[in-house]
Amino acid sequence: MLKILLLSLLCFLLVSCVGVKNEYMISNGSLSSLTKGVSPIVAQAKVEAKPALVYKSKKVPGYSVQKFVISNGIQVDPYYLTYKNNRLEYWGYAHEHKRILGSLNRVIDEVLTMEEQLKKAKKSKKLKKKLGSE
Repeated sequence: MLKILLLSLLCFLLVSCVGVKNEYMISNGSLSSLTKGVSPIVAQAKVEAKPALVYKSKKVPGYSVQKFVISNGIQVDPYYLTYKNNRLEYWGYAHEHKRILGSLNRVIDEVLTMEEQLKKAKKSKKLKKKLGSE
């Protein structure tokens, strides 16, 4: 019995340490391969992941954003690659974008607002579905 418990614990620890990588997740190591000025296709190949979201700014002409996720080993956070005229301009977390005044700040605010609206719409849809099934 003790052997089974120890084996189960060992398996759990191995699975926990390995982690789960999904198609939208980039690694910290791949960030060093990014360079300013590359196209979205090249950046996507360098981070070896698909964007979870692609957003073209309506308020700031020429800007677009790809959203990925990144894990620091404890939690998973959104990570953004921002393009100006289809060339990589900046990459980082939302709070890093917000520190820079001007276009980057306005674009990330626009993306975060849109993401919040999507979350609310999903919640509303789930609630309607739940209420409809009762």
